[in-house]
Amino acid sequence: MTSAVSAAIHWFEKLSLEDRSRFLALLAHELTIGQRVLYADGNVEGVRQLNEANHHIAGLLIDSCDGRHRS
Repeated sequence: MTSAVSAAIHWFEKLSLEDRSRFLALLAHELTIGQRVLYADGNVEGVRQLNEANHHIAGLLIDSCDGRHRS
């Protein structure tokens, strides 16, 4: 794992549950914009990959709203 990834994980884990939820919601929203761009370009595989990432982030958001932490 790179130091940048480790630093990002450390930053995220220090967030309050409310800030963690807000961050995840914003990230999920931004991913939908990326999916639209890829769809318009006909990049079906890119859309699929971002959809999978968005699905994972939505699960993390649900856990955060419920006060749980997923590794």
